Amino acid sequence: MKRKEFLVSFMVLLIIIIITGCIPLPPLLPPSPLPPQYNQPDLEVVDISCVSPEGILSFTVENVGIGSMPNDWRTGPEVVVKIFSYLAELELDFPLEQVALNEPAVSSSDGGIDQPGGTSTYNTDIVIGDSYITAKVVVDYSDQINELDEENNTKLQAYFSCGRGILPDLVVEELWVLFSEDLIPGDDLNNQITIEIKNLGKRFAYGTESYPNQGYIIDFVLSSDENIPDNPTVFYFDETLFSISLPTSYWYYQEDMLVGRISLTEDVAGDGEVGYTLARYLGGEVINLPREFPTVEWGENWKRAFYLYAIIDPLYKVEEAMKDNNIFHTPVYIERPLNY
Repeated sequence: MKRKEFLVSFMVLLIIIIITGCIPLPPLLPPSPLPPQYNQPDLEVVDISCVSPEGILSFTVENVGIGSMPNDWRTGPEVVVKIFSYLAELELDFPLEQVALNEPAVSSSDGGIDQPGGTSTYNTDIVIGDSYITAKVVVDYSDQINELDEENNTKLQAYFSCGRGILPDLVVEELWVLFSEDLIPGDDLNNQITIEIKNLGKRFAYGTESYPNQGYIIDFVLSSDENIPDNPTVFYFDETLFSISLPTSYWYYQEDMLVGRISLTEDVAGDGEVGYTLARYLGGEVINLPREFPTVEWGENWKRAFYLYAIIDPLYKVEEAMKDNNIFHTPVYIERPLNY
């Protein structure tokens, strides 16, 4: 370039700088697209925890990649998560359960794992009785999803049991009334009611046979409807719960009537079951059905549905993971009294 042309160009540039106050920049080029292998999801387990009172193991997965999950991944082969108890001393895994991420999560944020940065939380059926273990969770165990990083799919985390894992939880498994036909007013209930209870927790539930002051009892209540009051078989005195007595006279029906009690009970191991028959010769207290039902509407029917309730541990002697699942009922049919 000649000297004169250079000076002209320099003067033009100087004038532009003076007028605009900035140096002109070359036009910006559009960013180059990322290679396909980088635009992928990346699943990572970010938390393992215990959900109380059920005591079940829960885990949370996050899509830490910059790509979304494939559109059809939920309808394709299962994306399996495997859960283990890890024994570090021996470097051994003990399988506990597997969960498919294709199933709905119990909670999600930011679009769930379908979207970059989203999280999804899943509950398992695992109830661990040890107070402390090392839990190992491996996401996408079978490598069904092409991920940005296949080396971050495993998480080891200290796991502390809760709820049913460290406490008993008594429920009624079955309740039978053994009459082959409908009940008749005045029938003796002795040896006619059988119950099976289960401990859903991992710790012993004490019975009164071994622990008279710490064990559970079982009460039986007859009701004309499917709604009984709270604690119908106990009363408070001086901030202590006491059992009410069975009626000394059972001729007349009273609503939500105590008709039987099993006071001598066995210990129930974790995940164990125990069965009882309500019978006097086994130490149970039981009365006859009432003969008259002055508070009950019979209508034109020759029989009527009543409901037999079983209440486990009405005195709250056993510390349990859950106390709102101790009551169970089954329908029974009583013939209309002759004088109605």
